[in-house]
Amino acid sequence: MTRHTRRLGLTAIELMVSLAVVGVIVGSVLTASLSSTRLAETSISDTVLDNKLGGTMTRLVSELTDIVGSETIADLSPFAAASAIDFRISLGWGGGPVLGPPMLLAWEMEEGELDNGIDDDRDGLVDEGVVVRTENPGMADEVRVVLVRGVSEYLEGEVPNLVDDNGNGVTDERGLCFTLESGLLTIWLTVQKSFPDGAVAERTLETSILLRN
Repeated sequence: MTRHTRRLGLTAIELMVSLAVVGVIVGSVLTASLSSTRLAETSISDTVLDNKLGGTMTRLVSELTDIVGSETIADLSPFAAASAIDFRISLGWGGGPVLGPPMLLAWEMEEGELDNGIDDDRDGLVDEGVVVRTENPGMADEVRVVLVRGVSEYLEGEVPNLVDDNGNGVTDERGLCFTLESGLLTIWLTVQKSFPDGAVAERTLETSILLRN
């Protein structure tokens, strides 16, 4: 083997080593870039979910603060969560309490979604629901408004197994649920967001209202 041939061999080896080093560097850069992108997406997702939760909970509290009558309230307890609540509010006094129209706040399965463990509407979420506000439910002049979408089927940490998985005192509760103890109405809400890679983020908020009547 000539000196020239040996030199070519060394150059080829050096090239292979160089390519391997470059590959490692590029791979590290891409990994760091993807991690940074995912962290940014997660941060944005948390902000979006927090805004959805905060806005929806504020609306629920404003609707329920002045409850006068509710069949649901009579059936609630600290150990029995409801995924819907019917109510009427006081509009004032005129020889007696003036009541507003019958109202209903409820968790419902999202349109296009079935309770089957499958992402039927292909939005990255499975068996998710919505919170619906209905005025004059079941009547000819019924008015329905969806307050928030992407509501979890079950509250964060809960699965349908007749066990209190998340330790809040009730079992198998929906992503929107209500309990009542000594005039204190507690509301829980879990909303979700999906990522392109199939991951799902959840955020949960709890608040309580001291009923006036």
